[in-house]
Amino acid sequence: MTAACFYCTSTDLQAKALRIEWARARARTDRWTEEVALLSEEMRQTLVYFAKRAEWWEKRATMRNGADAPLTQGLCAYAFEHAEMYRSMGQAFRDVWQPMMALAAQRFWRPGRDEDEADNVEDMNWEVPA
Repeated sequence: MTAACFYCTSTDLQAKALRIEWARARARTDRWTEEVALLSEEMRQTLVYFAKRAEWWEKRATMRNGADAPLTQGLCAYAFEHAEMYRSMGQAFRDVWQPMMALAAQRFWRPGRDEDEADNVEDMNWEVPA
């Protein structure tokens, strides 16, 4: 025993060890909860990026004025193909991530939510801002 605990009983030491272990477990829980919140935000930002990039390609389709018809058609096709690619990538990511986010919503409390609030994936902000 250390000099500071020479008067401690076995029960006191067990209680102290239990408090230490509880604090460590609480810190781990807090870190994982924060990690889930960060990953949720990163996923949301990725979906926003795909949507914005698709819009960017659609705007590019009509930017070339004064070109001959075959060139304009080719540029439009290329731009719309890329817009569709980004849209489908966003939908594919959403389809993969949604079940994981539903599970995370059931198991983890996120900042800004009350504990008694319904835990379902529809509560999550998956919408892409306009």
